[in-house]
Amino acid sequence: MEATPLENWIIQKSGIGEGSRKLLEEYQLNQIKKTIEYTKSRSRFYGEILRDINPNDISCLNDIRKIPFTFPQDIQKDPFAFSCVPQSKIKRVVTLNTTGTSGKEKRVFFSEEDLAQTVEFFIHGMKSLTDETDRVMVLLPGDSCGSIGDLLKKALEQLGVECFVNGVVIDPEETARDIIDKRISCLVGIPSQIMRLSRQRSDVFESTVKSVLLSTDYVPETLIHELTDKHGCRVFTHYGMTEMGYGGGVECGALNGYHMREAELLFEIVKPETGEPLPDGQWGEVVFTTLNRTAMPLIRYRTGDIAAFSEEPCPCGTFLKTMKRVSGRLNNRVEICGNEFLYQSELDEIILPFRELRDYKAYLTKNNCLTLELEADESAFERIKDRVSAGINKYIDERFGSAANIKITLLRKEEADKVKNSMVKRIINDLRKQEAAMRTGAVIAAAGMSSRMKAFKPMLEIDSQSAVRRIILTLRQAGASPIVLVTGNHAELLEEHVSDLNVVCLRNEEYATTQMLDSAKIGLSYLLDKCDNILFTPVDVPLFSVDSVKCLLCSKAEISVPVCGGVEGHPLLLSRAAVKKLLAYSGEGGLSLAVERSSFVKHRVEVDDEGVLFDMDTPEDYEKMQMLRKRLSITVSDYSYSRYRIEENTDEPSGSGEAICGTFT
Repeated sequence: MEATPLENWIIQKSGIGEGSRKLLEEYQLNQIKKTIEYTKSRSRFYGEILRDINPNDISCLNDIRKIPFTFPQDIQKDPFAFSCVPQSKIKRVVTLNTTGTSGKEKRVFFSEEDLAQTVEFFIHGMKSLTDETDRVMVLLPGDSCGSIGDLLKKALEQLGVECFVNGVVIDPEETARDIIDKRISCLVGIPSQIMRLSRQRSDVFESTVKSVLLSTDYVPETLIHELTDKHGCRVFTHYGMTEMGYGGGVECGALNGYHMREAELLFEIVKPETGEPLPDGQWGEVVFTTLNRTAMPLIRYRTGDIAAFSEEPCPCGTFLKTMKRVSGRLNNRVEICGNEFLYQSELDEIILPFRELRDYKAYLTKNNCLTLELEADESAFERIKDRVSAGINKYIDERFGSAANIKITLLRKEEADKVKNSMVKRIINDLRKQEAAMRTGAVIAAAGMSSRMKAFKPMLEIDSQSAVRRIILTLRQAGASPIVLVTGNHAELLEEHVSDLNVVCLRNEEYATTQMLDSAKIGLSYLLDKCDNILFTPVDVPLFSVDSVKCLLCSKAEISVPVCGGVEGHPLLLSRAAVKKLLAYSGEGGLSLAVERSSFVKHRVEVDDEGVLFDMDTPEDYEKMQMLRKRLSITVSDYSYSRYRIEENTDEPSGSGEAICGTFT
């Protein structure tokens, strides 16, 4: 087996003349000293934190620990403090959205020289899996100059390999047709999208695609085995991130882990809790230092990725180090009990072997309730749901024991989320901190007469599920708790209908002569001292999505309303102060006028969700809503609520109305 193509390139790039680990590390040490000098004089950030660091004090690679770490939040706070070149020299700026509470974005700057270095790395890295006979399709963004798809295309063109940049997969069927029409033999793409494509159009992989390069996110081992064993593809993985200059390392033909871009990047593995360096073979956090970046050098940058250097040499025989495949991210794990963590990678190896699934999402809410949103057809969901839950329960019992006390909830997701770029990572959404920091309840007004509908609206079916149950499950999946349902007309029937969903039912006994505002006040009054924020919606609007609710929850305004196409919809998000204003309102005009006269300015939250707008007052509205439902993606399933018991402490209600506190059975 030939050594990785990166070897000769790194020897030439570093000028060391031969494949010597000692000589390469001497080169890296010299480049670190140059980087310190360069950044101290040009970067405001490093000029400050390196002011007491003398490059001559770094006499060996181990001395790098004398230099403080750089963290992602440092860039987020002030990216321009890292810039080392005039604005005129910056060729590309990449803006990275973050999940932090500050709402600020990270910006990463590249010069023409920086982008050229990435192209050079791609040229030699792609030699491991392509030659002039291949036709490559890149399923990553590539429209703009300097994007990852654009750089990869430039690299492949220099190799004489035909390349088509398709962008992220929007329509798997259309992508499959393009693969066949263009006779594509090699795919480069996001793991989750490649998996969905291979499961939806397996014929393409069995007849056309011979090799795959997976990049931009953690790669599940089960996906590698599936593509290899079922479809006969050679599966290579690439490790990189935008801050690295996109490329960090790529596998050779041995498929045994990444060989790193060692002439341009120095890698360390450190203990996440202390920052102490770890020896080869031990798993920890990946840290990197750029060795010749011009626009935005980074020194000892904490990536949050979990990996280890291999103790054994690669079968390809290279002198370069081999990094084992990244096993996940520190921010992609959730603490279960004590200092024990559950990683997304663990869930992947349990859930993704079910080939009926196209993907899944995981959420952890209070009381360790693990919600899994499985993307599958209804029949497939029914076939596998018991086995999925049994597999997870068995693993959790063996891994954490009875102390974990995790409850499982399964929901069905019919279609994929829209992927707009390659930077969106799959994560376990830990909503517990959000819930602990700010508790959000919800009120559903369902007391009305439904006179214009000539049918009982709360129990009208939408996709084999009643409107009221759909709303409850959507709100709960978004993290709302407790949920109050205000009943009136057909109260006993409706309360029995939702008795297994652990909602608080309060009755508006005067429903026939009062307005929706009066029903709203019953629920809002009950939740006032229990929640920081309260979502409110009438039962007439059942199609808003979980994502729309989550967008609202990011708002810090006193009153927030979702807006689609310039039109306001439901649910509303009300702060405690806003609720007090509404409860004090005694004028005419109902809820809308009460909101207008609250003295608070409504914050309009833009969402791409027609479901926030459509209400059903008449049979014609209901028919239109059924048609709209066919265009919307998320289906929530009642499966878990009849199988698992999840306890929730709910205070006894006070004031108007009768409470019926249902529990899961």
